[in-house]
Amino acid sequence: MKKLLAIVLVLVSGVSLTSCGNKNSSSEVYKIAAESTFAPFAFQDSGGKYVGIDVDIFDAIAKAEGFKYEMSHPGFEAAKNNTLSMQSDGCMCSMSVTEDRKAVFDFSETYYDSEITIGVKKDQDQVKSFADLRGKKIATKLGTVSETWLNSHKAEYGYEIKTFDTGDLSYSALKIGSVDAIMDDEAVVNYAIKQGVDLKIPFQGFKSGALAFAVKKGQNAQLLEKFNRGLEKLKSSGEFDKIVKKYVQE
Repeated sequence: MKKLLAIVLVLVSGVSLTSCGNKNSSSEVYKIAAESTFAPFAFQDSGGKYVGIDVDIFDAIAKAEGFKYEMSHPGFEAAKNNTLSMQSDGCMCSMSVTEDRKAVFDFSETYYDSEITIGVKKDQDQVKSFADLRGKKIATKLGTVSETWLNSHKAEYGYEIKTFDTGDLSYSALKIGSVDAIMDDEAVVNYAIKQGVDLKIPFQGFKSGALAFAVKKGQNAQLLEKFNRGLEKLKSSGEFDKIVKKYVQE
């Protein structure tokens, strides 16, 4: 009898451990890590509530698929690290899909095509191409595709890179003149311009990939499936386009 009880306990323990990796119960709450200051994807409105493309899309998907979640906003790098350490079940942080990231994350279907661009102050007339950035300081956010691109082309164009933990610090650095330009997602730069920031895009940027929701590789497959199903529902109903146009006027 004792031997049989021991076997049952082992089996139950195994089921519990499996459940931790992939939540099954409708009563369980997913923990989602997100951006903190990355308008128009995630930012605080005048009332202190987090809103944005990422926030609204995930909320709409959760409602469409009938699951509960709690979203924290530690910022890009922390959101990625929290997901990899399993402190969070998933990362909705405007993350571009890259081959390096595929080694540690499983990605959803992409939901936004990203373009990276340069931003300078409105009165800056010397920068008209990447070649004009030689000897200048460029701010970007740590751990992003922008940082990767800048590091890869630093020797070619001869600029200095300054990285910051959050995007708003890059824009602050440009405002006070400690850097000459910023590199960021075009939608983010355009949103800043529409909000009255002293900024302009001096020349055409480039496609940098696509954004997707992510979970730690091999974990939370059901959450990923729910995201993909919900995303398809939003696109089919037209709700997805409404959310994007709410923040970005194409």
